[in-house]
Amino acid sequence: MNVLFIRSQNKESIRQACEFRINSHDNMFVVTAITARGTVENLGSYTTYEKAMKVMDMIQWHLDDGVFEMPADDDVEELYSSCEALFDY
Repeated sequence: MNVLFIRSQNKESIRQACEFRINSHDNMFVVTAITARGTVENLGSYTTYEKAMKVMDMIQWHLDDGVFEMPADDDVEELYSSCEALFDY
């Protein structure tokens, strides 16, 4: 099982996560993690499902690094393009 340290979008917490999901809440798409302790943590909120999926791709690309910082909603497209080129996904 891969475990990844994730810093939340608001930068207030760093959690050790072992499972990730997208949930919809109040017209937003929230990337959540199940931590190593079994708690569910909201990591970041995105305006579209497509942005949330791109963040999930970026999390997957960073599994070998062991650390990932959740991007702000406005930064997803630019960061995704950079990661996509780097990881040749």
